[in-house]
Amino acid sequence: MFAILVFAIVAAMVWWLLMPSLAFVKGFATLVETPRITHIAFSFPRFKSMVSGDYKGRAVRLTLLHPARRIPGEGVAAMATSALGGEPWKDSALTHRNPEVSRATFDLEGKYGLILTLADGWFRAAWSRPGIMFPGPFDEAIWRNTLAQMDTIARWMEERQKP
Repeated sequence: MFAILVFAIVAAMVWWLLMPSLAFVKGFATLVETPRITHIAFSFPRFKSMVSGDYKGRAVRLTLLHPARRIPGEGVAAMATSALGGEPWKDSALTHRNPEVSRATFDLEGKYGLILTLADGWFRAAWSRPGIMFPGPFDEAIWRNTLAQMDTIARWMEERQKP
């Protein structure tokens, strides 16, 4: 009887800790077409949640890697692109001529504190958040804008590479 009670308490605590990420993933899924949600517990002690789908015809995925002892939680929003690595979206000499791209870069890096990278056909926006209640509340306006701004930069990079 005691073992069942302990198991129930542990299960309730795990559920309570994972609730913010479950709500976050479900909220993000409303922003993409044909969403597919996956939860992976095999990476114990870190739980992984993912949602994938399409945004304006581009493959998109969000990966949340939950915090573990001495390791903060991590989140990565990734958008497929045909742009090659090394595109200078951070070069203000190039982006100042395109206010849309300049604004997108400011929103993603300056306003939302995301770290942008481009590799292997994926444009990524990553963040890390310490604390137990990872990833925090889902803000639809922020994430809708994040996807729109990522699409803006991905389109700009692809256009720059056309002959």
